[in-house]
Amino acid sequence: MSSHLHRYTHMVQEYYVARVREVRRRRLEARAKLKTPADVRKLQKEIRAKIKRSFGAFPKRTPLHLRVTGKIDRPRYTIEKLLYESRPGFRVSANLYVPKRLRGRAPCVLGTCGHSPEGKASTLYQSFSQGLARKGFVVLIYDPISQGERVQYPNREGNNITIRWH
Repeated sequence: MSSHLHRYTHMVQEYYVARVREVRRRRLEARAKLKTPADVRKLQKEIRAKIKRSFGAFPKRTPLHLRVTGKIDRPRYTIEKLLYESRPGFRVSANLYVPKRLRGRAPCVLGTCGHSPEGKASTLYQSFSQGLARKGFVVLIYDPISQGERVQYPNREGNNITIRWH
């Protein structure tokens, strides 16, 4: 294949890389102009307005109906097994890792899982959460839809149906 035709295989990637670099450049310029707390608040207000235009208004808050279904005690942290509703009737299974030496406020991390059938139970995500908890972080890690305990399309045995895209 001649080199000028080979270039077309990268056009989309090159386009998005250029767009990301331009957005980053503009963001750095805007940040460099921030001199006062009032400047920061003004920028925050502008960003919130852009997000609202892009995605619409935030949904109204609804009760979480939080249930702690169990607790695991480890030497340096505890794991609380949680079940809550992110939207009415839409349950989310999660684990909350809490350092034992916690005194007052602590940094918190929201752990989001990628593509693992086990969700938050995957060794990778457990290691991530355990490591942060040992360093003093509170970690909330949840099962994405159709992963871990959030089986969305169960078969007769209650297991997740594996969808294969061909």
